[in-house]
Order: sequence, then structure tokens, then C-alpha cells
Amino acid sequence: MAEILGDLLKQKRDNFRVELRKKATEELFKQKRRMFTNNEQTQLTDEKIHIWYMNLVNQNYEETLDEIRQYLSNSTVEYNLTLINKHEVYSLLLNIWNKQELDYHIIQQLLYIFANLHSYNIFDDLKLLQNEQLMGKLFNLLQMTTYKQIQSQIFFLLANLVGMDNGVKARQLADYGFCTLIKKMWINNLIYFEIENIKDFCWFLSNFFQYDSSNVAGFTLSEVKEVLPIVLECIKQNEKEIKLYSLITLKNMCLAKEEVFVIILNKLKIFNDLMEMQRTSEDEEVQLKTLEIIASFALADDQITTQLVNEFKILDFFLQIYIQPGRNKQKEFKKIILWGLNNLCCNEKFEVLQTIIQHDLIKIMQKDENETEIIKDILEVMRSLSQLKNIDLLKYVLMSRNVADIVMNQLKLKISKAIVLTCLNIVHNFAYQIGKHTQSDINMAIELFISKGFDKILNQLEFDSDNDINLEAQRLNETFLQ
Repeated sequence: MAEILGDLLKQKRDNFRVELRKKATEELFKQKRRMFTNNEQTQLTDEKIHIWYMNLVNQNYEETLDEIRQYLSNSTVEYNLTLINKHEVYSLLLNIWNKQELDYHIIQQLLYIFANLHSYNIFDDLKLLQNEQLMGKLFNLLQMTTYKQIQSQIFFLLANLVGMDNGVKARQLADYGFCTLIKKMWINNLIYFEIENIKDFCWFLSNFFQYDSSNVAGFTLSEVKEVLPIVLECIKQNEKEIKLYSLITLKNMCLAKEEVFVIILNKLKIFNDLMEMQRTSEDEEVQLKTLEIIASFALADDQITTQLVNEFKILDFFLQIYIQPGRNKQKEFKKIILWGLNNLCCNEKFEVLQTIIQHDLIKIMQKDENETEIIKDILEVMRSLSQLKNIDLLKYVLMSRNVADIVMNQLKLKISKAIVLTCLNIVHNFAYQIGKHTQSDINMAIELFISKGFDKILNQLEFDSDNDINLEAQRLNETFLQ
């Protein structure tokens, strides 16, 4: 009987829950909040909300909550939320939630309603997260095996509550010991392993561990360590959304806590698995997101980047992907590789830098100088190379690669202000860095660029209509004269 009831409840839930699940594009996975939605156009009125209020006061819950849910699931939801905010329905819903005994279906309805009410920044997410009585009930429901079917809705609600955050709301949730709870539930198989539930669970994790370098992370390293094994296991799942959300979570963990780079590299199999996943996946979005994580390891310290270059042969890995033909998002792949390569160039070890500048990847990338969408990324790599402190490496880059030709061509094309300024900065760096050594060296650098016609272009740029460009040209001219 319990199984039949469970199936009926699941069927009922599936019938009225129509999620906003568009094709899994990058835009979808950047999105921080989602809604339970349908396509009906329905606008609320003050009169309608007053009727709801009176019905709820009179404890006519089921029909009223069902009607509220329907109104909140349509395409005019933002208007409806604003109108609801004028009335006391929200506080009344909170009071109903905090009642000791509620019917299972009432709990379902309330979870849907709260999830949609908090899908926009109209209601106070943090205030709800600080409501210990409400959150305690949520956590209890989450762990009740008889209520597995509503785990998905709880994770959906929590994802909306911590979404679009600067870390404060995630911290509030973490302070309840939520990461420890999640770890315990996972180990004890209390997280219902059904596709839709795991999707919402992984989406919640991607929101909870959201990290922006301009803000403080809402989680600690110890909390990352508690959940990291779960994320790594979810990455192995075949379901695309589960894999992508988990990859996003892993990337944010790495960017927020550099120690995660060390944890993963110390377990060689994990990093090798990521590289293998990137090579073997047939889905471009999974390939791209995995590549982004692998490339992000180049942001780490010299010890880790040395390991990437020497042990994991990351340059060969990048080259194989860079030259692979036939992808729809070819430029996106190349831009990520160039970003990773640019960060690798920050390593200060001579042997590592020598390996980088002599690698075919540098030569191959230069062939893309006419690709307007990635030339800025190529120039950024060149800018990093122009700042090398070792004079021999610097001379090698300048004399054996086509740096001067590419810089001159881009100055002539003058595609954008940013590209012109980057090229001028590259020339300045070479002249300044090489000039630190001897006068003959700086003469060599200057003469190389002048032989390409740089002096004529520089004279023209000194009178450019853009103030930033003419000032940089004047500064560079003074450097050359000195």
C-alpha cells in the first residue's frame, strides 16, 4: 500500500511539475535561479489574493495552495510576486509551514510555492535562511526516508535561496552544518538516487559553491573537503546535466580554494580521469567545461604548474585539442587553451618556461593571427612572454618566433583600441626587459621592430584621435629615444 501511495504521489508530482529545463546550453548553466513553470498567461488581482488570504485563515489549505501554485507557475510570475508582496499571504504561508503536523501533499505544495516565491529578488532569502524553525523542519524532511520524493523540491528551494549570492547566504546555510549533513546523507545512501533528484541536488551544489573572485567565498576549505568526493562521483554520471553542474561546482571549488588543486593532483587518477573525460566525451559542452577546469589548474603556484607541464604533459594535451577539427565551438576551445597557456607563462622556473616557448603550441597558435575572435588571446600570451625575466629566453622568443611580424600586422590592421594598446605594450616590454641587460641588446630589439616599419606606425599613432593610444605611443617613442 505504501509503495502504491508513493507511486501515486510521484505521478501526481510529475503531472503538475513542469520544470523550466531548456536545452543544456552554457546560458542555462550560468543561470543561478530557476522556476517551476508553465506557459499560461495569468495575472493576479488584489481581490484574488484577498480570497486566498481568507481561505488560508479558514484552513482551506489544499485547494487554495494548489491555486497559488498554479498562479506562481506562469510567465507573468514576476508581476504576480510583486503583487503578493503587497499582502500578508507570504507570512501566512510561513505560519502554515511551521505547524507541527502537515499532510504530505500540503508540504509538497508549500515547497513549490516557496521555491517560486524565491525565484526573484523580491522576498528576503537571507531572512528565510535565518529562520531556524523553518530550516530545521527542512533538514528533518530531507533525511526522512519516507519523504524521499520531496528531496528534489527541497534542493530546488535551497538552490534558489542561495542563488545570485555574494557568499553571505551560502555561509548562513553552511553554519547549520549543512555540508556535514550532506556528507552523512550521501554515505548512508539517504540522498534519493533518482535522475531528477540528483539533477536538482547537483544544481543546488553549483549554486552553494558559487564563487566570484570579487567576493568572499561562502564556504571553508573543510566544507569543500566534505563535499568534494560527492562532486567527483557525480561528475562520472552519464546524465549530462548532472555532469555539467558538478563540473561547474568543481571549478568554483578550485578557484575559491587553491588547496583543491593540490588535493586533485595528489590523487593522480582524478586528474587523469578529467583529461580522459575531456578526450572521450562526445558532448562539446562537457568537453568545454572539463577543459575549463583543467586549464584553471594553470592558475596555481609554480609547483603545481611545473607538475602540469612535466608530469601531465599539459602542453601536448592542449595542442591535441587546439588542432582538433570539426567542432562547432572551435573558437571557445582555443580561447580556453590560450587562457591556460597564458597562466602557465607566469611560472618562473627556467626549465618550464623553456619547455613552453619551444613547444609547437606557441608556433601553431601564431597561425591563427587572422582569427579576429581569438587574436586578443594570442596577444595576451605574447604579452606574458614579453615579460620573461631571463634574457636568453626573451631573446629566443623575439628572434625565433613571429612575434614582431604579428604585432606589426595587428598595429596596421588596427582592429580595436584594446589590440593596439596590447601590441604597444608588448613592444615596450621587449625593449624594456631586454634593455635591462646591455645597450646592444636594446638596440637589437628596437632595430628588429624598426626593420618591420614600426617607427612609421609609431609616428602615426602619436597623433591618433584616441587619447590613450597617442599617450602610449608618445611614451614608447621616448623609451626608444632613451
